[in-house]
Amino acid sequence: MEQNGKLYLTSDENVLFDNNYRYKISKPEIIYVNKKGTNITILDNFDKFCTELIFDKTLLIKIIGKQLSCKTGIDKSTNKYYLQGTYTNEQIKNIIYDFIQKYLLCVNCDKPEIDLKYKKEKLKQKCRACGNNTYLQNHNPDIIHILEKL
Repeated sequence: MEQNGKLYLTSDENVLFDNNYRYKISKPEIIYVNKKGTNITILDNFDKFCTELIFDKTLLIKIIGKQLSCKTGIDKSTNKYYLQGTYTNEQIKNIIYDFIQKYLLCVNCDKPEIDLKYKKEKLKQKCRACGNNTYLQNHNPDIIHILEKL
């Protein structure tokens, strides 16, 4: 959910009215560029976004690329992550929001204080806020393949 230029890390809409809610981060920003005849979408603030999200940027860019079926990489001249092709901010945000809802919010307390571990062919979610340990079920196999690197 988003409001006032921030992405709120929750599934509870009531926190949108709480000015002191601490789990909010910058929205992803994109820039369109044409390099050597190829359109690319640069994720302008991706480093900052992933730092605030507390999630590995190389894994997240792979997840976004897999969901959009596109090539990803780092632009050497700007040192910024990109997606090959032209994708709207809405498309990218929807993939990120869906990932946050399914994997980075605690199933017990709805806080984004999650440590993800891939153990014994299962994805384990451990919450630093409430201490809940859960093995997540019914995942996208493409995302699981990427998260195996955790």
